[in-house]
Formats: sequence, structure tokens, C-alpha cells
Amino acid sequence: MSRTYRPCDAFRSFVDNCYTLSILVGKICLHHQDQEQNIDIHLSKRELSGWLPLSELSAR
Repeated sequence: MSRTYRPCDAFRSFVDNCYTLSILVGKICLHHQDQEQNIDIHLSKRELSGWLPLSELSAR
């Protein structure tokens, strides 16, 4: 008898891997017609709902 096996035989037909993926956001700039608006509230407030804690000065 072989000692090899398929992962689906040992773990199920799928393995539920849930990862939290994130990116660092630095400069946010909105452009509309000839106007430009910089948004930096994500860098100035320490606690912000929906955002991870501030870990760097130039990005969150």
C-alpha cells in the first residue's frame, strides 16, 4: 500500500483559507475639472473607523 495521499483525502475537497489583505495608503487626491483636493484625514487622526491603526507617518 502506498503512503502517498491526495490533500483532498486528508483535509476535505477544499481548505478554507481566510487572509486579511491590506495596502498602505499614502496620498489621496481627488481631481474634478480644474480643481484638485488633497485628503489627509487618514494620516492625521490616530484612530479612524474602518482603518487599521496608524503605523507609519506617510501612509496608513
